[in-house]
Amino acid sequence: MIQLVYLTIVSMAVNVLSQTHPSSDYSETKIISDICKANEFMLSTTSRSSLDCGNTCGENPECRRFSFCLSDSTCKLYQHGTDCILSGDSTGCTCFRKNIGRNGDGTITCPMGFYGNNCQQVVEGIYIVLTR
Repeated sequence: MIQLVYLTIVSMAVNVLSQTHPSSDYSETKIISDICKANEFMLSTTSRSSLDCGNTCGENPECRRFSFCLSDSTCKLYQHGTDCILSGDSTGCTCFRKNIGRNGDGTITCPMGFYGNNCQQVVEGIYIVLTR
């Protein structure tokens, strides 16, 4: 009986945790060193790990990628692009692009050019017209 109650409590805790911290899907990308564009991020904060930094990015629908530097626990969120731009020493830093964002409100954030329940469909037939 005690074991059954314990399993029920643990299963309820795991269920609540998965609802409040939905998982997103990421791919590792490159870090580019560029002093001129190093400030082109939307948020800089501290984090305990790249997993925590990924959770921060996953909770923000505008975040498309993030970098995490182990040396100073810096987590930077980026809104545009594929790679992370950092200035200075990038030893111990990693960069990840969000493939699919599963947001806390049940919505999904797809990468640019994709749509669908799992971002499986490619946008076609859209033309951008520039006027002068």
